[in-house]
Amino acid sequence: YRELIKDPSRGKILICSVVTALFLLSHNASVVIFLPFLVVWVFLTWWLDKFNWRKISATLVSGVIGIGLSAWFWLPAIAEKKFVILSILPLADKAQHFLTLRHLFAGQFHENTGLLLTVGNLYLGLAIFALVAGIILKRQKFVVLFLFLTAFVSILMTQRISAQFWQIPLFREIDFPWRSLGIAIFGLSAVGG
Repeated sequence: YRELIKDPSRGKILICSVVTALFLLSHNASVVIFLPFLVVWVFLTWWLDKFNWRKISATLVSGVIGIGLSAWFWLPAIAEKKFVILSILPLADKAQHFLTLRHLFAGQFHENTGLLLTVGNLYLGLAIFALVAGIILKRQKFVVLFLFLTAFVSILMTQRISAQFWQIPLFREIDFPWRSLGIAIFGLSAVGG
């Protein structure tokens, strides 16, 4: 979306529309978790661009087309949600699936899942280095800072202190708070890479 906002064109609108549709067709829980970060990214990019209406309209057209292209998937999912047992009964108790700092940074396996749910110290180290370098060199400071903060917030979402967040209606249906690690790993990888 950043490239579309910087210099809108029909080709970029088409590409962003298809990417938006593919994103919405991916894993439902991941879409619900990632969408707020994407919306904040787009609004911040608009703000940095001083709310240029031509660029905003290109972004909105792209989003609407992407939503329309994927409607065959998400519209029935919403309409038939009440008939799906997983929407009525939780798959797991969220309280047993929060992570500790040991899980995230020391590579300790999760007791309830047996999964290794870690951020990766190498990713974290590279991201911190890139954050400091980006601020000092003033290159891509906005992108680096946003991705680092996104990773930080999504790591917080895996912690017990975020329990109230997971009670918000849309997020209440996500049974495993550690699913937000995908965003953290993406953000740290993008910053460090």
